[in-house]
Amino acid sequence: YLFEDTPSELLHLGIGQTVFVHTFAPDRPYQAANVCLPRIQALILEQLPADIAELDAHFAERGADVRLLLVPSKITLYGDRFTRVAPPNVVRACTRTARNNPLVALNDTGSGLIHYPWGAMREGRDDPDFYPSGSFHWQGESVHAVMESWIAAQPETPLRPLDGTYETVELEQDIPGIVGFDRHYYGRQYSYLAHGVHRITEAPEGFPRAVLARQRVQHYLADNPVFDRRVLVISNSFGIEGHLHLAPIYRELLDGWAVQYAPDTVIILLHDSAALRTGQVVEALR
Repeated sequence: YLFEDTPSELLHLGIGQTVFVHTFAPDRPYQAANVCLPRIQALILEQLPADIAELDAHFAERGADVRLLLVPSKITLYGDRFTRVAPPNVVRACTRTARNNPLVALNDTGSGLIHYPWGAMREGRDDPDFYPSGSFHWQGESVHAVMESWIAAQPETPLRPLDGTYETVELEQDIPGIVGFDRHYYGRQYSYLAHGVHRITEAPEGFPRAVLARQRVQHYLADNPVFDRRVLVISNSFGIEGHLHLAPIYRELLDGWAVQYAPDTVIILLHDSAALRTGQVVEALR
């Protein structure tokens, strides 16, 4: 980074030392930037509401509703920071998306609740600690801002506001781990102590053993939640940080592929570059 070059072919060093993971496959450079392309955005706007509607119908038979939290990724939020090292069509498309993102129309579609908190992310993006320049995933302040936006979008009346108490601590950026070294920054860490969150080491009774064999299940209870609801979270890697901030919002939260679990709400949490993976969830449940 000191020589304004990247130590990995998977990374792009953008304006203002903003580091992008543009692909996880060297033979498909800038694959993650596909979310900025007009044809992909049109496909997302068409397919995503249909997928959520089908999932909502599936879980309605089990007494649950489906809500999608689609997180703006670094690629879309900071797309105007790509340099000319990137292909011209990527620079143009991602710059346009960062300034006027068509995907905000998702907030007005779907039979289940689709929330794309572009406004909350866009408002905070110029704070250097909001979305760490050396991280692929959201962290700290950006996650908290999205949770505030998520709460405001829910149809239920909150029992109490989300605790905003935080400490400024040393945190680890995740992109340097791709190339084998550590890099830290000082950012906000939210403890949510007012909500009395407990992590349960045992999965709920009746939880499928086959699921437990494949993954480590995250199970939380909150004494003073924002909503008195039991939720199941289906997510990709953005859920690693996300479920820590969702846990104080709900009475009980289970993070995993436990489709036999009986929640009030199923939350699907993905970043926008992975929006079309909802189709995989649909196929898995058919």
